[in-house]
Amino acid sequence: MTKETNWFDDARYGMFIHWGVYSYAARGEWFANRERIPFEEYKQRYVSNFKAENYDPRAWAQLAKDAGMKYAVLTTRHHDGFALWPTQTSDFHAGNYGPKRDLVGPFVEAFREFGLKVCFYFSPASWYHPDYPGPFFRDWPNEGDWESAAHRERFIEHYKAQLIELMSNYGKIDYLWYDGCIPDDLHSQEVNEAVIALQPDILINERNGEPFHVEVCEQAIKPPQHDIKWEACMTLNDNWGFHAGDSNWKQANDVIQMLTDTARQGGTCF
Repeated sequence: MTKETNWFDDARYGMFIHWGVYSYAARGEWFANRERIPFEEYKQRYVSNFKAENYDPRAWAQLAKDAGMKYAVLTTRHHDGFALWPTQTSDFHAGNYGPKRDLVGPFVEAFREFGLKVCFYFSPASWYHPDYPGPFFRDWPNEGDWESAAHRERFIEHYKAQLIELMSNYGKIDYLWYDGCIPDDLHSQEVNEAVIALQPDILINERNGEPFHVEVCEQAIKPPQHDIKWEACMTLNDNWGFHAGDSNWKQANDVIQMLTDTARQGGTCF
């Protein structure tokens, strides 16, 4: 690790932007899986209507800065496999459907302009990809659920290629926030080392194996028992993605308490 990663220890507070096709549906980020929505229906009914017509990342960046946040994480691709940038690895992306433009670039530009660290969420899991074991597992597939070794290898090359694009096309990236790294070791060391080769000062969380620099906990403040950077990841209501029926918002004093509890134990919170 380099001195360029020391920012994380001082940040204490960040913004997590969980945004994608599921935001249009307004039923939470796992709705396509839970409701067993076929791919063609998902594209026609939801992807095509995710227009991002009010997208204003500068307003997000201003809000983050005014709140004292030091970094922001954007869901560049969630488990549905829809990329918010015009990836060359498939046609399932925001340059081709829905908004029909790059959504990652304006985020990067806005948050850099406001002096905040730029961080990418990325889920290797991709429910609708033809080589993935399938979209409708209750949580995650098991190692034996791949249709064949060839399917697994093609899928690994696919997600690796997408990460290479993200790490190559948007300048300096400060933090890679993995999620959905299932059903087994997806050549994680090889992929993570490729990421670090392109972004020597990047931080990586532990969800896709070694090498990593940050341990995370969701919906709880649980500092690790060993010396490592760590982050408590908390929602402001009960969902990560927008859910129109979820009004169980945390109060300001709840947020302040989360921040102080995390900072007191040496962690960072979003």
